[in-house]
Order: sequence, then C-alpha cells, then structure tokens
Amino acid sequence: MLQATLARVGDPARYNAPIIVANEDHRFIIADQLDEIGVTPQAIILEPTARNTAPAIALAALAAADDALLLVLPSDHVIADTPAFDAAVATAADAAADGRLVTFGITASRPETGYGYIRMGEALGPARAVAAFVEKPDLETARSYVESGAYVWNSGMFLFPAKTSLPSLAASSRRFLPPAEPRSPAPHATAPSCAPGGRLRRQPVEVHRLCGHGAHRARGLRAG
Repeated sequence: MLQATLARVGDPARYNAPIIVANEDHRFIIADQLDEIGVTPQAIILEPTARNTAPAIALAALAAADDALLLVLPSDHVIADTPAFDAAVATAADAAADGRLVTFGITASRPETGYGYIRMGEALGPARAVAAFVEKPDLETARSYVESGAYVWNSGMFLFPAKTSLPSLAASSRRFLPPAEPRSPAPHATAPSCAPGGRLRRQPVEVHRLCGHGAHRARGLRAG
C-alpha cells in the first residue's frame, strides 16, 4: 500500500518527490519498496518510537522546501479514483495557498465506529469550514452523524503550507508538539535512501488536537 500511495502522487508535473516519515524498524523494508518502483524520495525521516501524527507532520514540514505545500497522506488508504483525488488536491491547494490548513473528509456511507468524524461548518467556496473534529463514536452516535448529513469521515489527509504553518503550530501547541533533536543514523543503516531521523520527546499527540486550537483557519474538503 505504500507503493500505491507513492504512485498516486507520482506525477512530477503535479507533485514533488515524497518525504517519508516511518519507524526506524521499517527502514530497510521502505528502501526495498522504493527501489522496486524506482522512487527517489526527498528524505526518509526515521522515528525511533512512534509519536502519532502531529510530530511526524512537524518533522516532514521541517524537511520540506520553504515555499512547499505539504500534502500529508497515510500509507494505508485505498483510493480507486485517482483523477478525483487529483481534483480534490487541486481544489485544496487554492485554500492552502492562502495559509489555510485543509483536511479531506470522506462521505460516510454507513455508521462506522472505527473512524473519527469531522463536523462540517459553513460553506467556503468548494470547501467547508471545520466546525469540530470528533473522536470515534459509539454505534448509535455514528448513526445520528450519518443521518444528519453534517458529518464526514476524517480521512487523516491534510494539505497546508509547510514552513508558514510551523510557527503557528508551535505557538498554539507547545504542550503537545514535541521538539525534535537531530540524530545521525545508526552505522548499520546503510541503505542509500535512509536519511537521518529525529529523536522525539514528550507525549504522543494526534494532529486534530492541534487543529482544534486554530479551527477557524481549518477548512474541510469532501473527497468522495
């Protein structure tokens, strides 16, 4: 599925080379997967221990170009309609270029207790304001979300300006966002695509907890 995710953003006319954030234990598996499909990443950032979404995104943002829009994609999604995905990203890029953090919602086809939800707010052109991020509900609550039409599944995909988002992210979430300390790769990590990782401190945190501190700047885009 990592290879499918990379192929989805493999068009060099649309996307830059990827920045991959992964657990240190997977470094050689990732190097093999990339070699099989001929992908050369900008960097592979290795986490010695998992710290959930927000620290991983912060590390990727630090590694990105100053003027880059950072598209955050989990590697376990199945997206059959690549043109629709590209169109959604293009629409999101317009909002992200204005300094917004854009998240992608998926139309809920059934009550699902295994996903988080996004409650949609006012319309903002083709996107919607994010009224709230909601944790995984029980079945009865999930049914009410689907019936209301006001909620979408939280895809965990985001698009935002990499460098300009870092100061506001840090300022609004110092108690959540762990600083990263540079670390050289272990001597046996000889795969050429393995870049130095970051040793992370403090507690794990999910990215939607950070977004909640600046929800007025977040937009949601329905992706299907």
